[in-house]
Amino acid sequence: MNYLQRTFFFIMFLIPTSVFAHGQEVLETFFIEVVSIILFLIFIIAIRFDLKRKMVLAGAYMLSSAATLYFTNSLPYRENMNKINLMIAFVPATIFFVTFLVLKSRPDGHINTTKE
Repeated sequence: MNYLQRTFFFIMFLIPTSVFAHGQEVLETFFIEVVSIILFLIFIIAIRFDLKRKMVLAGAYMLSSAATLYFTNSLPYRENMNKINLMIAFVPATIFFVTFLVLKSRPDGHINTTKE
């Protein structure tokens, strides 16, 4: 067994421990968030923007993801499982793509900041 396989098995062993839960319901939300972050990182690396625009996109994604987790944290999970999973998946993605389209539509490539 090589190093990569051992690392993979170790990470798979820790996934249920990291959410302190058993059962499929809670792990779905965890996997949705992990897949969302992985897709975000792949997209941020693949696009051809300068560093300032990538940072704006990353900030918009992280802020919307944190706000979504904050607002869904107080909801009872079993009664609102579908709503929570949909919000965790689609709210940050929607904010990210709207921000992406706004930044892409700027023809001059200039982003106003307070220090300019």
